[in-house]
Amino acid sequence: MIVPKISFTQTDQVLKQAKENGLQVRVHSPFWHSQMPQHFLTKNFTDYSDLPGSPSDFPERYTDEETMYTREAMYVQTLLRHIIDGGYEDTVSSFDVVNEYLHMVFLPLDKYRNFWQCIFGDKSMNSPYVKKAFVAAHEYLEKQGKRDKISLIYNDFNTYDEVDEVIKLINNMNAKDDMNPTGAKVCDGIGMQSHVGADTGAAKYENAIEAFHAAKFEIQITELDVNCGTVTGESTAEEKAEVWETNAKKYGEIMDVILRQKVKGANIMQVTVWGITDASSWMQDSAPLLFGATVADKKPSFDAFVNAALNFKK
Repeated sequence: MIVPKISFTQTDQVLKQAKENGLQVRVHSPFWHSQMPQHFLTKNFTDYSDLPGSPSDFPERYTDEETMYTREAMYVQTLLRHIIDGGYEDTVSSFDVVNEYLHMVFLPLDKYRNFWQCIFGDKSMNSPYVKKAFVAAHEYLEKQGKRDKISLIYNDFNTYDEVDEVIKLINNMNAKDDMNPTGAKVCDGIGMQSHVGADTGAAKYENAIEAFHAAKFEIQITELDVNCGTVTGESTAEEKAEVWETNAKKYGEIMDVILRQKVKGANIMQVTVWGITDASSWMQDSAPLLFGATVADKKPSFDAFVNAALNFKK
């Protein structure tokens, strides 16, 4: 039997630093259709250079569904065991077990090839491999008496556009069946990736939070940044200021919605901004964060973000 070795070198550096400084960590993400290594889904954990052009190519290379359930459990439970054995159960507050399943696609690109589809076929709201991942994580934490320590979260983008699909998927994970025989709440809630733009309506965002609250989900704002224009080295001071002010206004709107819904009882447990400075952002030219080139370069967005809380009236 081949059992892969999992390296925790970088993980331990982050966890150690967080623990020493009293910081909380959210783990993201063991299962993601987009960038899962091919060998995790093949027989004998083999990688191939001639990658499939479609999910039906080279079926002999891929393992079967039952084997994949076993590998899923091995992987996610090994990660959780490492966290607990390392004394980090009070450092890790949440765990994005599965990321972006609702947007699963098969693309002929090396970086974003969806090998899950080679075994399990097209996307389904009743996906057994998504459910299996959450069941395995839940059962391990339950066995260790740590289930209340770490929230198990389904994370996705555009959740405010696909509210019904999100609710259906999570409710299916928590439904009683052969895979979840006790009907345990194996998925605690939704991670709302919030890559918002100037045209992202605050009302639509708020309606989504209200719906997730009504569904009794824990809600986490997981990847907040704001794209309201472009700032480059050639932008004038006036152009830069205009983008920054538009960015700040949207941050204020979104934070006001979050705070208002929190007061109304929504179980919003975390708000995570997707980076520190624009210089290190995945969308550098969009000036999406609270600081510019460095943390000394405080933007109006920072003040809007903070003032939304300071000036909030219940």
